[in-house]
Amino acid sequence: MKNYPREERIDMIFTLGECHKNCILASRVYAQKFPERNHPKPTVFKRLLHQFEETGSVNYKKPITRKSVTENEENVFTIIGSLIENPNLSQNLISKSTNISQSSISRIIKKQNFYPYKIQLCQELDGNDFENRSRN
Repeated sequence: MKNYPREERIDMIFTLGECHKNCILASRVYAQKFPERNHPKPTVFKRLLHQFEETGSVNYKKPITRKSVTENEENVFTIIGSLIENPNLSQNLISKSTNISQSSISRIIKKQNFYPYKIQLCQELDGNDFENRSRN
């Protein structure tokens, strides 16, 4: 269904009321009443009528977003707690111990502003290091 402005959707509902919910007739009457506007097909009227009867509004429905099953507070607490306790744990080990997929663990770690890499400290070079390396 094309996105029609709110005023046009209201006019469509009024036209449907005048035509006693006959979508085909409402489409024709609407085209005669408003020749300068786009002329919606009867299926548009049918969907708009169904939406209006269901919700009582001509506003578009907001899309339903699916809530993640793995990102509940308990799992987040478990993952972040294990990382704080032992920062050297890999995502693979956490995945095996918690039975949560690696991709979910990675997503949770990123959302909590943790970094999925390990910091590796390098040793500084001493004066004897060059000699030790030359002998080999």
